[in-house]
Amino acid sequence: MVIAHGTFNAVLGMLAGAAVAKYPALAAYLTGETGIFTLLAIVIVAWVLVRRPATGQERRLVVQE
Repeated sequence: MVIAHGTFNAVLGMLAGAAVAKYPALAAYLTGETGIFTLLAIVIVAWVLVRRPATGQERRLVVQE
């Protein structure tokens, strides 16, 4: 998780220099670490991970009744 957080911050820092925002506070509200777009991306990734088929190893970990 630490690596993902550091990578996110590095990419966000590089992209921040490429964008010119008319309203910097709005840009921070939408794209910062706690921004709307970041939250939306996390929800989408979580949904994809929950919906994906289980691997063989994961199936073996599930207790069969």
